[in-house]
Amino acid sequence: MNSGISKIIFFFGVLVVGGIYLALSGNGSVLTAEQPEPCSEPLTLSVGEIDNRYTITVEELEQILIDVAALWSDVAGKELVQFSADGRIPVHLIYSDDQARSTMERQLNDRIESMRLELSVLEREYNRAQDRYDDRLDNYNMDARALQTDLNVLNNWVRQINEQGGFRDSQVRQLEQRQNQIENRTRELDRRQILLSSEADELNRQLEHVNARIAEKNRAIEEYNRSFSGTRRFTQGSFEWQGNQSRINVFHFNGLRELKLVLAHETGHALGIDHVDNPASVMYHLMGNQDVVNIKLSAEDRAALFDICGTNTIQ
Repeated sequence: MNSGISKIIFFFGVLVVGGIYLALSGNGSVLTAEQPEPCSEPLTLSVGEIDNRYTITVEELEQILIDVAALWSDVAGKELVQFSADGRIPVHLIYSDDQARSTMERQLNDRIESMRLELSVLEREYNRAQDRYDDRLDNYNMDARALQTDLNVLNNWVRQINEQGGFRDSQVRQLEQRQNQIENRTRELDRRQILLSSEADELNRQLEHVNARIAEKNRAIEEYNRSFSGTRRFTQGSFEWQGNQSRINVFHFNGLRELKLVLAHETGHALGIDHVDNPASVMYHLMGNQDVVNIKLSAEDRAALFDICGTNTIQ
């Protein structure tokens, strides 16, 4: 199921707390008199506060920060960003209303997906049972028609014998044998009819259950569409600078891969990089077109880093 979010706005704004600052287009980094020359010394990232409503562990966040540091440093050809337990830029994971809403959306989406998988199993089981029933019913009807044909033949034979003056002893024994065969086949068909009737009842119960689960899934989809359809805008995170203190706040993410992209973007702002125009870039202001499985800096990201660092060692 599509999430209902056509684009997620990064809105990586900078929160200006105090002092005289220069904001780049209102969305980039903030430069102050105290800030060191860009790229002159490594930025050090550390784990800050993690709201306990997130399921991420400290170790998982540390590894993401190590990966983010390597993303920028490898391209620069030098240790541009580092992870350190006492790094000067703590990363805080703040549980926002948007995160709570997204968590509810994900839970409902997971519930719908679980119901879809359950229904797929139920429908396959029902269809197999229906096919078995149809085969047995076809065989029953074929045998019932054959019995009726043989019964008609027997009745015609009896009528002919009666018209010819009656049964001789040998013909009576033959009649009894044929009647016994007819009766045995009739009893067998009656037994099969009872089983088929019971099987039909079970199929109807299965179908009622499948239809009830389909109705429940449809109600969940209606709730999802009513609650979460349309485009939503919210702030994923921000890089903040106040005097000699800086921090990265993350307010919302869906999974560790998306968190890594958010932190890569915010780290770019910490380096002094503004937004770029390529939708596939880490530093683009919208999330949606980046490769979150294998995050890489685009040519535009690299050019922006070159403009900031002023070095030709960028690879």
